[in-house]
Amino acid sequence: MTFATELSAAVKVANDALNTTWKKSVVQLFTGTVQMTPVDTSTLIKGWLIGQANGGDTGSAIPRITTQQIPDVGGTVLLYNNVPYAIYQEEGTSKMKGVGMVATNVNRWPAIIRSNRL
Repeated sequence: MTFATELSAAVKVANDALNTTWKKSVVQLFTGTVQMTPVDTSTLIKGWLIGQANGGDTGSAIPRITTQQIPDVGGTVLLYNNVPYAIYQEEGTSKMKGVGMVATNVNRWPAIIRSNRL
C-alpha cells in the first residue's frame, strides 16, 4: 500500500468514528429532551418533531429518535416543538416554574459527547 492509500484509509476510519460519536450524541441529547417533557394529555410530548418546520403540525406519537435520522457531521438537524405552550413548559410563567427540558439537556452536551467517544 502506498502512503496516500494508507492515509486515505486512516482518514476514513477517523471520519466514521467522528460521525458515530456525533450521531449517538445527538440521539442522546434529543431523547433526553423528549423524555423530560411533562405529560398530561400527551400533546406536548407528541409535539416534538425532527427535521424542518412543518407549519404547526404535531406528531401522532411520541417520537423515537434514531441515528438514521441524524446527518453526518456538518449537516443540520432540528428538534422542535410546535405546540403553542411548549415555551411556557420550558421557561415557566409568573405562576408556574419551567421544566427546562431543552436547557437541561443542552447543558449536558459536553458530558454526552464524552460518554460517546470511541
